[in-house]
Amino acid sequence: MLYNRNQYILIQCPISVTGSFTIPSSVKSIDYYAFWGCTGLTSITIPSSVTSINTQAFRGCTGLTSITIPSSVTSIGNNAFQDCTGLTSISTHLINPMNLNTSVFFGVNTSACTLYVPNGTIPLYQAANGWKDFINIIEIGAITTGIQNIDMKSIEIYPSVTQSYIKINFDENSIHNNLKIFNSLGQKVYESIVTENQTELDVSNYPVGIYYVQTNGGNNQMKGLGKFIKK
Repeated sequence: MLYNRNQYILIQCPISVTGSFTIPSSVKSIDYYAFWGCTGLTSITIPSSVTSINTQAFRGCTGLTSITIPSSVTSIGNNAFQDCTGLTSISTHLINPMNLNTSVFFGVNTSACTLYVPNGTIPLYQAANGWKDFINIIEIGAITTGIQNIDMKSIEIYPSVTQSYIKINFDENSIHNNLKIFNSLGQKVYESIVTENQTELDVSNYPVGIYYVQTNGGNNQMKGLGKFIKK
């Protein structure tokens, strides 16, 4: 890595870098084009010392699947995450999101990539330029409001993106367990007892958004979790 003398600025990352990388806590600014073309980079940890992510800083990092933007960041330059086509989630701790140039996330699939934001800030992100392009915006704390733990056995749901119906497959251990569906605010919108290996539900009247499907055993401990997107 190339830094300035005091290591306040991360100037350049070699494009040969692969896997995960943690930016040192001395860094305050990620320079122009710093990670441009680092296609082997899969994850990056940005410390709370960083205040600026400059123009095209992560452009073309196609292997990057998720990124967290700390609350310390006050500026994000044009095309900063352009063509980061592998991104499936972006977490931001910014309470007051700044308006961004629409080029910041150009090339990112804003329909499939989920944007996680602080509690109570969804309306702010839905109104802010650059952020409002994301279809799926979830409050970071919301999934723990009515949902116990997202690191559980996966439930098979298809189609994962729907306008009308979903089919849910269960293993034998889930039969006769409690099935619940929560919206992104952690509010329960459906509940029933699972009696078959597969069930079909009409979700055509559900508002657009992400929904979590949860099964609970007889002791009310969660046994499985899945999600689908209503568009």
